[in-house]
Amino acid sequence: MIKKIVLISFSLLLYFSNFAITAGSWLNHMKKHLFILILTFLGITTMHPLVAQTYDPYAVQVINNLIANNGLPATPNAPETWDYFATWNDEMPKQLIEFSYSYSNTIHGTAVFEGLTTLKMMMFSYTSLSKIDIKGCTQLQELRCTDSPKLHELDATGCTQLQSVSLIACRFYNIDLSGLDNLIGFTCIKADFVLFGYQFRYAFLQVSLAGAGGAQTNDV
Repeated sequence: MIKKIVLISFSLLLYFSNFAITAGSWLNHMKKHLFILILTFLGITTMHPLVAQTYDPYAVQVINNLIANNGLPATPNAPETWDYFATWNDEMPKQLIEFSYSYSNTIHGTAVFEGLTTLKMMMFSYTSLSKIDIKGCTQLQELRCTDSPKLHELDATGCTQLQSVSLIACRFYNIDLSGLDNLIGFTCIKADFVLFGYQFRYAFLQVSLAGAGGAQTNDV
């Protein structure tokens, strides 16, 4: 496609050039425009790799996978356009520090963020996700998931800095939070059914915490 654009541009230059000028000056004229075309072609073909290099390639691949496998509505390999759900720091390359998605139920299945060691906050709302995999997200401090009625599984292995977990209107029954020694806030409310136009919410959660004397059950 790019080659076709260059060839068309070159043909137009030939067509609109002033053929009344002398042969020598016409040749110099065409050399100048050909040089400009070559620079334009090099700029087009190298632009995408340069953009990609300014962002953490692993984080870009993780989001590309969400686009391909989970229905995340975004353009692949275009991190500069992902500002409505991704926040990056100012390092070079830019590192993903927040992921916040709350737009529609199009995103589904298992969302894998494993190994994103710079991620600090994650938030999902109104999704059709069934599982979130955040294994090895060692800097993650906050996780919030709301209004995702199919979400029933979480793998937070190795999230040693996680301090706050909020799971509202999801479908969790059992969750293992062992090893999360810095966890200081935990909320889980499960929405299950609607009766006579009223939504009944209740939480029935079995939590396993390291050093907490085994399983804890909350029923409200």
